[in-house]
Amino acid sequence: MKRISTLLFCALLSTVAFGQSRAYETSNKAFEGPNSSLRVPTDTLIPGGGPSTGWVFYNSASGGYVGGNNGYGDMEKAQYFLVQDGYNIEGGIFWFGGKDVQGDGAVDFNIYDMDGTANTTTDSTGIGPGTILLSESSGPVSAIDTASSFDAAHVHMFAVQLTVMTDYAMGVNFNALYATSDTLGLVASADGDDVGFNSSFESWSDGSWYSIYSGWGLDVFFAIFPIVDLSVSSIEEQSFINGVKAQVYPNPAASQASLKFEIENNAEVQVIVYDATGRVLMNDEFGSMSAGSHEIKLPVENWNAGVYYYTVIAGNYAHSLTSKFVLSK
Repeated sequence: MKRISTLLFCALLSTVAFGQSRAYETSNKAFEGPNSSLRVPTDTLIPGGGPSTGWVFYNSASGGYVGGNNGYGDMEKAQYFLVQDGYNIEGGIFWFGGKDVQGDGAVDFNIYDMDGTANTTTDSTGIGPGTILLSESSGPVSAIDTASSFDAAHVHMFAVQLTVMTDYAMGVNFNALYATSDTLGLVASADGDDVGFNSSFESWSDGSWYSIYSGWGLDVFFAIFPIVDLSVSSIEEQSFINGVKAQVYPNPAASQASLKFEIENNAEVQVIVYDATGRVLMNDEFGSMSAGSHEIKLPVENWNAGVYYYTVIAGNYAHSLTSKFVLSK
């Protein structure tokens, strides 16, 4: 498993006067409420154990956003994920907090191998995003969902699955937006929640990578959530991800469906099911459950045909797993 080094680096701007510091402003948007800390799709990094004080949207003092493109010329933002056992990534949920559409350009959703270098808080050659393993266009920025609630975050499913066996980063390339004068920005955790891990990154206009901690002085991680495909393996064949295994069967389902899951340790269990638009259809707490296998029936009788996502949370959002199933009525 790779580790992020944490070393002191004084961030310099790439597109403004040398020696000037990057500055941010906290937006007046509030991301609180029942789903404010819901890290729904599988996040194998869980920096700091998950957000402790909710989510925040940071504006850039130069115009644009800390988690997007801005007056400093930032090209890409990415979140680092640790991998213990390989799995397939089907897509991701990207929580964008704001945008300004002028020319309706496009962004790319990328997955990077962590085989590159980056400037972190104490190291100018720390581990960073490198080789692009998968890249897909979002389509026009006007079609990207922005939301004040995770329930309405933007979902992007890749045309092909990517198998990851080593650490990776998932992110967004905003470079094309400068030609169209559009801006788009991601929500991030509250300052301090990344506990110095340097797990969120940005690419400056010269192509070099910096951690957000070194560039902005913000100790945060982005609201980016990989969606994992578990449909091709039975629960017996799966490895634990975040201490959880899960499987809906049959898949595709028709009039009946059951969720079988296994938890590594005793925990309070919560199960959430939501449709492809992010609308929550089920959010049930099952109380304390013992380590091992469990099974519940899903109330699919009155749900329409389509793709659905389910999340099993074992104790807290740091021990959660999300995948999808299909109803074919």
